[in-house]
Amino acid sequence: MPKEVRHILFTPEELLRAIMEQAMQGRPTPAQTPDSFTLELAADPRGDVVARIVRRRAGGRSTMSWEVSRQELHQVLLTLCRGARIPLPVRGDKRLGLAGANLCLTVVTGAHPGPPMVGDGSIRYADPELAPFMPVPV
Repeated sequence: MPKEVRHILFTPEELLRAIMEQAMQGRPTPAQTPDSFTLELAADPRGDVVARIVRRRAGGRSTMSWEVSRQELHQVLLTLCRGARIPLPVRGDKRLGLAGANLCLTVVTGAHPGPPMVGDGSIRYADPELAPFMPVPV
């Protein structure tokens, strides 16, 4: 059976715009613009991606932040993929991770990759047939 591994990268800026647009659907438009907010992406100790929106107040005196739920993040990614006409298979292993400052959606089809091993900026899978196609740190 054919196997495929795809890494789809999303910048924090495009994610923030999409999250704000989705949150504002059906609501009055606030005076704030996405420019007054930033999106911070981080990995928690288990390796899950945590997305937090931060609003800096005038003069940088205080900040306000809130976490984007996993469900909201997945919905935003689906909306972005549909809008960019990026096909996503219904079946397949989908995982979120970080690639530098970007959010990485990894989609694996036709394989049983097991958990990915992340290290030194690369992602490797347990499936030996995928090994030649995945970067291995030197």
